[in-house]
Order: sequence, then C-alpha cells, then structure tokens
Amino acid sequence: MGKITKELFIETINAIQTQYERDWKNSDKLSEVFDSFVGPYDNSLLTNQLLKILNKIFNIKENEYGTDIEYFIWELEFGKKYTEGCISMDDKNIPLATAEDLWNLLNKKFKD
Repeated sequence: MGKITKELFIETINAIQTQYERDWKNSDKLSEVFDSFVGPYDNSLLTNQLLKILNKIFNIKENEYGTDIEYFIWELEFGKKYTEGCISMDDKNIPLATAEDLWNLLNKKFKD
C-alpha cells in the first residue's frame, strides 16, 4: 500500500467537500441571476482522479456499490447523513460522520 498521512487524507477529503459545496453555491447564485436552473461546474474529472488515487493508496477494490470513500462522500454527503448503524463491522457500529472516522475505518479494513 502507498503511504498517506492522516492529516493529508483528511485535508484531501475536506478539499473535495469544500469544492463540491462551492460549486453548488455558485450554481444557486447563477440560477437566481438567470431565473433558471444552472448546474454546478463539472469537476468530476479531478474528483474522480483524486478518488482513484485514494482508493489505490488503500488498495480498495470497487464493488457494485462503489467504495467506502465514495459511500462516505456521495451517500452520506461527507458524513452529514450518517446515522448510527448505517455501517457496521463484526456486528459493531462504525462511526462515519467525519473524514477522520473514514480514515479510521479504512485503516481498520485495509491495512498493509
């Protein structure tokens, strides 16, 4: 497995979230100006590449549902929609409300 520090990982997840939220704020403002829906700028090329790198570092294999990182970002909206019990391991709840929680999960599941 490649190496990444906890700090760099959290910073990267938070940067993806910040960009995503900025794009939607700009979309909302442009929609007001034009009185019609204007979609956010498409940053998927960069976002997908960052996710590919992170998945490679942790040696995560994508399944039909994506990866744990994608689940955290897209399904849980960067942890905002996390509820206790939505993810478990060995019948124990796994917290997944923050980028640090995601780091902990990945390090538990995908050790060298």
